[in-house]
Amino acid sequence: MNRRHHKTTVYLALLGLSFSLSVQAQQNARPPGLKAKIRGDKDVQEIVLLGRSEEDKVIFAYASAPNVRSRIEPENLELLDVEYEYNRSAVLKALREQNWLSAALTLLPAIKPSLQFLDIPGNELTPLAFETAIYFMRAANTKAILADTDAARAGSKEYEFASDIFRQVGKAHWYLNAPEAEVLAVYCLTKLSKFETATTALEAIAIPGENEPAYGLYFLTQAEIRYANSEFREALRALSQSLMFETKNINSFPNALLLSGKCYEKIGNWHRARDVYFETARLFQNTYWAKHANDRLVVIMNQGLTAEEEAADVDKVFFDVNEDMNEAVRTHLNSLVEKQKEEKRHESE
Repeated sequence: MNRRHHKTTVYLALLGLSFSLSVQAQQNARPPGLKAKIRGDKDVQEIVLLGRSEEDKVIFAYASAPNVRSRIEPENLELLDVEYEYNRSAVLKALREQNWLSAALTLLPAIKPSLQFLDIPGNELTPLAFETAIYFMRAANTKAILADTDAARAGSKEYEFASDIFRQVGKAHWYLNAPEAEVLAVYCLTKLSKFETATTALEAIAIPGENEPAYGLYFLTQAEIRYANSEFREALRALSQSLMFETKNINSFPNALLLSGKCYEKIGNWHRARDVYFETARLFQNTYWAKHANDRLVVIMNQGLTAEEEAADVDKVFFDVNEDMNEAVRTHLNSLVEKQKEEKRHESE
């Protein structure tokens, strides 16, 4: 393990302990006050958000009377401004480099004090928290897909962070992406191998509408649970719902494609696995999704698993029926080899 990776791992372990405690026990330990502004009867007033009561009311104090505590239902507040800061240039740099973990860790200190207040209408940190959770999830996806082991998924602190933050965002019923966050919290549980908890949580969520962003995520999460139970054909049925009817949400579509490929491998349908991996590699070039898809294509082609023609015609959702898919895949893989050679030549010059 290199020194940089070791430092990141240690930091995540320490950060994970403090983060879990802050999310799960916020009502028992008052966090530092979060400064914000609300619209008063006559003008804008400054307040300090202090915590939550046992009844889940928001505890706050007016800046003009800091020693007087008030309690109010979160839906009866509307925040106009919340005080926070983070290094925007560092986040943009991390995103350009697809360094999802760096982006998430840069944002985390900004959103952490607000986690128990994300359900308050108008909290501008709620969308930022959603973004932070997305980056933690993508960092975990990268780690898990490239490692391709269940242990990598189950031990990922990034998935734990993502699930905790998504759960808090999902409580913000005023926020457009709250339904998506609620399902993503459960999806991350499946990646942590907490399938019993995930099953119970998913059953408690109403099935989203076909045109809603959470629709594909819902059935992807259901498919993850089916796959874990070795119910591969049932998983494929759930994935067909995710892939055919959802709005091609980037948080579900490529992962649903990859899981479809894995299911087809499990049932020995190598032609469909090849087709799905090829489509994934074509659509999501230069991503960890494409990296995994290309790796599986190499295995399938090198072992000649699709050398024989299919016994029967099968409807193809994504491909031209008359296209020679084996030849298309060989051409694709050869182009990747040539690209790697060219990059090495440039590096040596």
